[in-house]
Amino acid sequence: MNYYSDPQKLYTEALCYLRNDEVASYHKRVIVMLKALVREPRDEQKIIMLFNWLNDLAHKYNHKKEHTKALRILNIMLKLCPTNPITHNNLGVVYLELGKLGLAEKVALKAYQLAPQNDKYLDFLFLIKSMQGKYSEILNESIELINKHPIRALYRTWYGYALQRLNRNEEAIEALKCSIALDNKDTTARVILAESYKKSGQLTEAIEVCKEAHKVNPQETGIIEMLGCAYGRMNDYESAEKTFAKALEQDPYSEYAARGLLLALNKQGKLSDELFNEYKKNINTFCQIRAIENDMKGGEKQ
Repeated sequence: MNYYSDPQKLYTEALCYLRNDEVASYHKRVIVMLKALVREPRDEQKIIMLFNWLNDLAHKYNHKKEHTKALRILNIMLKLCPTNPITHNNLGVVYLELGKLGLAEKVALKAYQLAPQNDKYLDFLFLIKSMQGKYSEILNESIELINKHPIRALYRTWYGYALQRLNRNEEAIEALKCSIALDNKDTTARVILAESYKKSGQLTEAIEVCKEAHKVNPQETGIIEMLGCAYGRMNDYESAEKTFAKALEQDPYSEYAARGLLLALNKQGKLSDELFNEYKKNINTFCQIRAIENDMKGGEKQ
């Protein structure tokens, strides 16, 4: 690790950032550790402890939407060790929340360059690219990675995703089948495969893939929602109703599942157009009512 060469200057800068703030317990520990590093600037154990505390502090600020403070903490970390991929990745997370996609991509790329063997950095980089519609870039970069590592499922999943977003659904389906064959527990590839089937009008296949994905990861609400959507596209509103209701049991405040359930009920004549339109305008109210109903059902079972 390339540690910051002037710990005394770092300590002075950090003190300015950390003084007079509400997260006093974290700040006290950080400042004590920085003082220790002034005396022993190459103590790796203290560096690791300091990084953990600073990361935790930056995460707390980001969670509280205090992005300026989170950025200041992360910049302290970059000065302490500019070659740490975690810091660059965390900077990307803050920039992403701020809607600064260009900056997010820049630091995410740096994180990936520093640790290309870590899949999470590639995932984050491609996620940011996809948010900017850079599907051709993802496609070309995935092809390069597949040529170097032909049995890595992740690269084929991103390749299939890029093909699907570029409306090359038949190619996407084949690529994603290959990815699943390489990693049978990859629910992401299954979700994208189901979407590819759905976009190409192969709804029966989409339903089967969603069911497989649900078996692999039964806690993923998005998979259940996609299954409900596929049932709706097939005009099987009874199955759609049951599926979206199940999704709401797992995530009581999922707007997507709530809207799907409302539509399924309306299509079956179980919900009047008037109530349907009223609930659509107040989707949170509908979610709250369903959550209360589910709680009461749970109480009855007990």
